Amino acid sequence: MYSYLAWNISVADALDRLLILELKCLRVAPDARKIINRQHSELRSMLVSVVGRYVLDSGSDTEVVLGYIADLRTIHSALWDLEDLVRQSSCSLDDYRRITTLNNERAKIKASIDQIFHGHITDPKEYSDETTQTTEEE
Repeated sequence: MYSYLAWNISVADALDRLLILELKCLRVAPDARKIINRQHSELRSMLVSVVGRYVLDSGSDTEVVLGYIADLRTIHSALWDLEDLVRQSSCSLDDYRRITTLNNERAKIKASIDQIFHGHITDPKEYSDETTQTTEEE
């Protein structure tokens, strides 16, 4: 038996989670995939229902959302590779900066998706892009 929490999340957060599960299905050990595949399938069904209804009503932003999904896939893959470096203790300062930059890009994409779906649940960030910039002194 599984325990679940039920709460409202934005379409962007659900899409983000779905894409992370998709990546895990490709990259984790085979014995762990069964649980991940089930979670992926359940979340995908819910999202198809919500997003499908929206697309039928508006349709105009479909290609934009698909572009954001492709961008999130690319970001997740890059983050996965960088996090592997962190776990192996072979991560440079530039790698850490890249993680921050990618997470900033991810947050911007999610905010754009939430705007398209008129989401009222947001995930504000308290840091700026300045944290990812290098200075001449370094």
